Amino acid sequence: MAHAEYLVATPTIGIRHLAEGDRAAWKDIRAASRALHQQWEPLPTPGIEPGSDDAFDLALSTSHQPDRERLGAFLLSSHELVAQVGLSQICRGPFNNVVMGYWGSTAHAGRGFVSAGVRAAVSYCFNSRPIGLGLHRVEANVIPTNLASIRVVRRVGFRLEGFSPRYLQIAGSYQDHLRFALTNDEWDVVSHAPLRRT
Repeated sequence: MAHAEYLVATPTIGIRHLAEGDRAAWKDIRAASRALHQQWEPLPTPGIEPGSDDAFDLALSTSHQPDRERLGAFLLSSHELVAQVGLSQICRGPFNNVVMGYWGSTAHAGRGFVSAGVRAAVSYCFNSRPIGLGLHRVEANVIPTNLASIRVVRRVGFRLEGFSPRYLQIAGSYQDHLRFALTNDEWDVVSHAPLRRT
């Protein structure tokens, strides 16, 4: 895939909506990473096996909707899928907000690719329409014991806003979450980084 086809690119990662051609790579990553990710994710949709064709069909069907999007994060050097960023609860009007979630390939863990994908996705959220979503705020909620995900949001520049008890069903029970956020006045869409305040 050509660099120009990405919605946003950092020096290492480009993001775009998931497409049918991503099926095999997506399924491989989900299968290989299942043991790690299942402890941090909601229970699967009944009747849909994680990492299956049905699971990919569900991800693809929500890849580009008015209230949700699924973005693949690809290495610019090889165009290999290494992560996914989910944008859900896109709310327009006075709130103009989105809730972001993400996961990465365990084969590439610890190399900063998820952080780069999240950076690119934040820029996409804040870029003016039609090249971006033109949103005001991006929120990410993380279980307090998910240290890798906390490192991602901190590395990207999210600020801690608060604590939400029993916020979301994860692995079958409602779990407490830390609530992180960024607003568009805190972000530079060119450098894909928080603005430095003096």
